[in-house]
Amino acid sequence: MSKRGFTLIEMLISIAVLMMVAGFFVFFIADTKTKINIQTNTKERLCESAATKNILYDDLALAKDKIQIAGGNTYKILYAQTDNSLYGIQRPFVAWAVLSDRRLVRYESAYKFALPITTENQNMIFAHTVIKICNKFVVFQSKDNKNFGAFIEANGDKEAVLLTAPSVKPQ
Repeated sequence: MSKRGFTLIEMLISIAVLMMVAGFFVFFIADTKTKINIQTNTKERLCESAATKNILYDDLALAKDKIQIAGGNTYKILYAQTDNSLYGIQRPFVAWAVLSDRRLVRYESAYKFALPITTENQNMIFAHTVIKICNKFVVFQSKDNKNFGAFIEANGDKEAVLLTAPSVKPQ
């Protein structure tokens, strides 16, 4: 019986093959993580968009008094008193606004308020970030004053959300 070990060349070839297999495995894992992140971000954006549409629609459709719209061409501020509450407040006053960091925020309070929020009234107002990056938020009323529409461009998405909610006359 002869004792024969691996030669240096056989050992180097084995290490090279092992390194190639490890490289492919690392590439596969990194590619899979990237795809999962893309799918997760897409799912979050779709859920965020759907939630935004639902909350805004309910605010507009359940508004009892005149809705006030202020602001410029790209960003509007919406003030309303509605029956839609995220915090269990009866007939809350709500405001929708885009902040300087481009977050679309929905404010809700039991008391009438105006933006910007001051230190005196900040404890009475709930803030809910609706969209993390909002490029455009425009709310408008139809010419016949029967419907409201909202145009929202968010999170870099080229598609915008357009919804209409019937305006309700005060009773």
